[in-house]
Amino acid sequence: MIRGIKRYLLKGVSWGCMLLFSFSAMAQISLKAKIDSTDILIGDLVKLSLEIKHNPEIRILGSELVDSVKAFELLYLSELDSSFQKGLISKKQDFTFISFEPGIQNIPSFRLFYQEQNDTTIKWIATDTFQVNVQLVDVDTSQAIQPIQAPLGVPLKWKDLKPLIYIIPGILLILFIFIYLERKKRNKPLFSLREKPKLPAHLIALNALRKLEEAKLWQKGNVKEFHIQLTDIIRIYIEDRFHLPAVESTTEEIMEDLNSIDLSRELKEELHSFLQLSDLVKFAKHNPLPNENEKCLQSSYHFVNATKEQLFEEENK
Repeated sequence: MIRGIKRYLLKGVSWGCMLLFSFSAMAQISLKAKIDSTDILIGDLVKLSLEIKHNPEIRILGSELVDSVKAFELLYLSELDSSFQKGLISKKQDFTFISFEPGIQNIPSFRLFYQEQNDTTIKWIATDTFQVNVQLVDVDTSQAIQPIQAPLGVPLKWKDLKPLIYIIPGILLILFIFIYLERKKRNKPLFSLREKPKLPAHLIALNALRKLEEAKLWQKGNVKEFHIQLTDIIRIYIEDRFHLPAVESTTEEIMEDLNSIDLSRELKEELHSFLQLSDLVKFAKHNPLPNENEKCLQSSYHFVNATKEQLFEEENK
């Protein structure tokens, strides 16, 4: 008797375990769907929300619509929202549809394919099919059709201009700082308003060359400073005489600009050679011979005298 009761109890526990295991297997994955409205006006939006929950051991293979979405167009697909809660992976995604066909329209069910662990069988679950009533806008046909109205003008308000009060000064401040740093890096004043020479350009240049020659900088060992001042004199002369941006230009840019001036080839080559040597002294720490320094000075005199502006004086009658 007791053995019979035990046998029945064992069978009951076994059947209970099997049912519990089956229920647990079925509960390993779920697919839910809902829409935010079943009645919309034509041209309105309807959102379908999908939620999948499954055991991490389940492999999701993909999804598909059971039937084509004929009356609806997919307008927007949200980012996939994934999370892990209570031992299950949860994934949520929203589909936004729009319809321009009136009547009872169907959003077909979604079918999700998956595989369980250690099982190559492809299984699937599906959502329900949703029906949406797409209604036309009521139109009063008894009234005459009115012409299309022009867009209404929006008056400009103070709050619309207020952001400009902060944006424009900010842009000007950034521009001012950029110019200031750029000029400072080149050891130039912020506003370099050099007055136009009262004397002709060649007279100013010749006077500066004589003062430089009398200073005897390269003879005292200040070779680099000699070439810096010498090239500055010639650059300023070229800018004042020919109206070319020589002060801020490189040697090659100066020579390229001088191609538009009617100068002899020999004179251009002499100037080019002198400027190149000075660049080597200033930027490459080149130490020229004394005769090279003297030649650079004489080349400067020669260039100014050869290109000076001819002055004419009226004869006294």
